[in-house]
Amino acid sequence: MQRLAGLQLTGLLVLLMLQATLNGQSAARQPLATVDGVAIAQDDVDNLVGSVLWPLEDRVYRIQQQAVEALIKQRLLETEAARRKISLQALIDLEVTARADSVTDEEVDRAKSSMSQSSREEIRKALLKEKVGAALSRFVSTLERKSRVRVFLEPPRAPRSILEGKQSPAKGPDTAPVTIVEFTDFHCSHCRDAEAVVRQVLSRYSVRLVHRDLPIDGIHPHAKEAHEAARCAEAQGKFWSYRSQLFSGTPKSGPDLKTVAQSASLDPAAFDACVASGKGRSAVEADLADAKRLGVTSTPTFFVNGRELQGPATLDAFITAIQNELPRNSRSK
Repeated sequence: MQRLAGLQLTGLLVLLMLQATLNGQSAARQPLATVDGVAIAQDDVDNLVGSVLWPLEDRVYRIQQQAVEALIKQRLLETEAARRKISLQALIDLEVTARADSVTDEEVDRAKSSMSQSSREEIRKALLKEKVGAALSRFVSTLERKSRVRVFLEPPRAPRSILEGKQSPAKGPDTAPVTIVEFTDFHCSHCRDAEAVVRQVLSRYSVRLVHRDLPIDGIHPHAKEAHEAARCAEAQGKFWSYRSQLFSGTPKSGPDLKTVAQSASLDPAAFDACVASGKGRSAVEADLADAKRLGVTSTPTFFVNGRELQGPATLDAFITAIQNELPRNSRSK
């Protein structure tokens, strides 16, 4: 039964990958169907089942990514062992095990506080395993620097119909070759740090930036009111200036939101009425729902042309992601 379940799961994953590929090709060529000449496009299908397929496609990619990384390490080690004319185990013993530092009694003592249920011998073995793993990573890195490793596996793209939303504030040309979607929390310190990086990106590239609200109540209980206030600023065409001031300085809530509205030159009566009526709440709730459908749980989370930006949102990470999306003749040198 276990083997049958495994085969069924493998078959499902293969079908999902094949479906993703065919969907991308079909969307580029023609609609998926027509009814009396009216097209049913890929976006229509994504809107219906994208929230189901996307998490599975993303999971398939992450499983493949781990497998590719493991096989790259294995191939590098096997190639080096063959070059030296020794066995793979002999290579690991020589370059990894022998170079891993021994575990001291002081290290065991320090680890005891967080591993109180384990014996000293169990702790020693766990620490030694970590050190051997670190030594292996260092050795593989040296081999990789001397080799030509190219990875062609590409992450899936999140469905645009879910990713961008219907009420999402956006700036930048609609025809921009690259769209960056940001799920953010105005009370998140990492989001404030990322804002400076985003400004650098916008000054360097002609991209379209789409804002999505993701206030995390469990961590920032007053963030949602800031997001709703920003949507009221959007009603007066001042969303981006209001957003910029929300990211400036300490997190803002309560009376601070009115102060920001004054600084952004909003009509105070209209702003107060909008906030009191809760008009901005539905847009924020829609963004929270889309974040859940996409499996986005942390902020900031960025997607570049539908592909999630992996790792810290640094300028170099954005440059790499954007360059990969630009036509070859448009890439900066």
